Amino acid sequence: MRADLSAAQALRNLVSRWGSSLPDVEFVVETQDTSFQDLSEAGESGAGQPAAGGAWSNPHYRLPVMRHCRADSGLDITVPIFHFYTLAYDELFLQNSSRWAAENPWERRLPKAFAAGTAYHRHQGVPATTRAWDGKHAGEKVENVRLEFSAYTESELRHPGILYSGGHTPIAEWVNYRMVMHMDGISCSSRLPQLLTLGSVVLREVSGYQAFFDKLLQKFVHYVPFWAHRPREVLWAYNWVNSNTEAAQRVAAAGAAFAREYLNRQAVECYWLLLLQQYARLQRFAPGQRKGQPLQLVPIDTWLAQQVRAERPGS
Repeated sequence: MRADLSAAQALRNLVSRWGSSLPDVEFVVETQDTSFQDLSEAGESGAGQPAAGGAWSNPHYRLPVMRHCRADSGLDITVPIFHFYTLAYDELFLQNSSRWAAENPWERRLPKAFAAGTAYHRHQGVPATTRAWDGKHAGEKVENVRLEFSAYTESELRHPGILYSGGHTPIAEWVNYRMVMHMDGISCSSRLPQLLTLGSVVLREVSGYQAFFDKLLQKFVHYVPFWAHRPREVLWAYNWVNSNTEAAQRVAAAGAAFAREYLNRQAVECYWLLLLQQYARLQRFAPGQRKGQPLQLVPIDTWLAQQVRAERPGS
């Protein structure tokens, strides 16, 4: 399903759940992965540079932009990604979390760190999210983070306990390992909420991106960080887990508990409600108007039906 349709469907679910509790507000939901609103100095090709006229100018008519991810230097308001719906997060991950923990106790998991998948090339124009190498390529910019980190672990790190497969491995098979490595994709990856449910310690890249739940998710409480400065930090994170077994098990359990409490569908939609209520208190204009004239508004059900008909002529 198209990203804009998925996002619209998620908003429709909010209306179904909260009804008149939702305030009358106007904002932009952007489904593009990377933001054009950034306060850092411009990177290559002007990436990270505010649009002409300032950070709040066109194409969004000075309205605040809500997006599933922002850079540390970004201005966007973070909201839940629509993948919580399209990937059936509650049904496929949260509902299996306790079973995975019971069927794969810590002592039976391999004392290794595992990751797989190299798709989704990350934009490297925003300084806050740009990665650089250490070792024989020290100082050089990483051009394709997942793909090149996979090659780095194999050709340069060469540690038998740190495995990064370039192919696809179903997430449910990652439970065989005590540690799972998380690398963000184009921006914030929806894989992180999935990995938290496994009962393994998540070794999380410090990518410079933030999701809506990052104010609550704490390092060494819910995950173990690496690559704040250089990729070889993954070796330090790996050694910490294997040298601090009891603490590592607490981190793994806390990560899974965090996902069950804060990332279930009801909690996600509660976040939306609280966000919009707080946003409404800050709104200083009449929503749905331009220069005192009302905009022509389309109910979300009508808009969704129009999009479906446009994609399926004759249906």
